[in-house]
Parts: sequence; structure tokens; C-alpha cells
Amino acid sequence: CPVGDWFNGTVNTGGLGSCCNEMDLWEANGRATALTPHPCSVNSIGGCTGSACGSTGYCDKNGCGFNPYALGQQGYYGPGLTVDTKKKITVTTSFHTSDGTSTGTLTEITRQYIQDGVVIANAVAGSSSGFPGQNSLTDSYCSASDSFGQTLGGLKTMGEALGRGMVLVLSIWNDAGGYMTWLDSGNSGPCSATEGNPSLIIQQNPTTYVVFSNIRYGDIGSTWSIGKPPVSSKSSTSTSVKPTTTSSQILGSTTVVTTTTTKPTTVSTTTSKPTTTTKPTTTTKPAPPTTKSTTTTKSSATTTKPSQPTATHYGQCGGKGYTGPTVCASPWTCKVSNDYYSQCL
Repeated sequence: CPVGDWFNGTVNTGGLGSCCNEMDLWEANGRATALTPHPCSVNSIGGCTGSACGSTGYCDKNGCGFNPYALGQQGYYGPGLTVDTKKKITVTTSFHTSDGTSTGTLTEITRQYIQDGVVIANAVAGSSSGFPGQNSLTDSYCSASDSFGQTLGGLKTMGEALGRGMVLVLSIWNDAGGYMTWLDSGNSGPCSATEGNPSLIIQQNPTTYVVFSNIRYGDIGSTWSIGKPPVSSKSSTSTSVKPTTTSSQILGSTTVVTTTTTKPTTVSTTTSKPTTTTKPTTTTKPAPPTTKSTTTTKSSATTTKPSQPTATHYGQCGGKGYTGPTVCASPWTCKVSNDYYSQCL
């Protein structure tokens, strides 16, 4: 737990450490990523001293993390890999409860990504990881990988904290003490033990940046409309099916869109007008009737246009490269957020 100049709104004259429940939705850089809840035994900011501020204190310092690289999927996340960190990424996190309501006990946290219009299921732990087939955070997984956290309440406590309300924090940070090796070095990632040295990063990458945009929360399926995310699936596959449905079995879904740390690429598109070739029409007069009486029957034709697919509330309805529904379900209307995204509001 960090020690700051202020503690809970007052001057920290006692030098207390300060910790509270923390849900790390996406701790990541271009080489590695982790999804990690850190439950605490207190319901608000708690002060601590000595060992109580450490790994055996009132908060789960290490947390129950899901890191694809550490779980045997070294080819899943990174530059040019399944989740390509050279491109824009949509990160979605879903919270599942025991009774399918927003007030139920949190029992599972799932992850999926969207990139280039394709839904990418979370990585599946390899056989060498000790958790073969695991692709989400559950109490059974956390009990085996982070036994200390379970003494603080595990996912149940984390869900209660989310239910009370938490502050969304976006930050860029470094690790002068451990060089971020816990995230992207050794068993956790491909980086060397010294690449995370803050002074080295600043020297070699002085213009590094990140962009967060289109941040939403809501029932599953309401924050994006490319396809229904895999729920408790056990395969790391990609899908681009449409459209989504809303499930009440989800406590919430958070979507964070980021861009890479390189300069954006400008794509220019040239549109050519189509050429239409029309063949001449030859009209042939019908042969004269063989009888003097003629019967004329008028037919009534009714043309019915096929119904147009509609985007759901909060769903995407437009933007460059988007090919889905552009009409919103009633009573919502399509609002432009930027050149690449319009949403039904």
C-alpha cells in the first residue's frame, strides 16, 4: 500500500499506507497483459503500517491474475500476434453472477477483444500452465493460483466492491523498483529483466502515448454490436457473427478502446464510379389475335421491402469501415461520436 502526503482527505502525519479494493481491468503494454482483481477485507480506504501494508495485509497485493503469456499462450498477445498490439484494440470485460442478476454473487470474470471487426475470445491456458482449458477468472482458479486472496473474500468481495461503486482510473505508469518484470518478463512475458527501467524507456521511446476512447459500461451486448461475446467458452477462437443480444446474467461489461504507441497510419481510399453498359432493346409487335373477342385481366402486384436490420440501444450504427446495421431500433437514433464510430442513443 503506498504512503502519500494525504490520507482520506487529511494530512498523513502518521505515515499510513493506503489501500482499497482494486479491479485491474487491463494492465498492459505492447508485450504482455493481465486481468487482475485485488479484493480487500475493508469496504473503504484503510490505513496500514508495517506488514499490514504488504502481501499479507488486508488487501490482496498480488491479486488473482490472468496473463495469457504466463498461462502458456506466448503467441496470443503482442505485435503481430492474435491480438495485435500494433493496431487499435477494443477490450471487453464481463462480470457474471451466481443468479443472473446485478445483485448476485460475482462468480466469474471473462475477457474478449475486438479487432478489425472480429471478436477474439480470451486465450485458453495451455497444458503446461497447470490450468489447462482455463480462460476466465473463477474462484476455483483463484484458489489454486492465489490462495491468499481467497482469505479476503475472493470474487465475492470484489463483486461487492463493484456493486458499491468504484472510480475508473486511466493511467500510464512505470515501475522504478521492479522494472515491471511481474507483468512482462520471465514467465510473465518476453521482455528482459532490464527493459522496464523507466529511464531507459524514456530515453528510447520519448514519444510513447496511448489513447483511450469509447468507454462504456452496461449489460452484455449493449456496449458493442459486432457479435455476441463468448460466455464461459473454452476455446480461443475468433468470430464475426451479428447481431448481439442482451443477457441479464451479466453484472456489467466494460469496453476500453486503445491505440498503439506508434504514429497513426493514414489510409486513403480511392472510389471509382462504376461503368454501366446498356444493351439496345428490340421491341417485337405481337401477332394479331385469332379471335375477335379479347379478355383482359388486370393483376394487382404488391411489393414488400425486406425489413432492415437495426442496431440495439448503445450499439454501433456507423463509422468508417463499419458494415453493420445503420438504423437504430426505436426510439433510439444514430449519433456520431467520431469518424470511426456512431452509436444508438
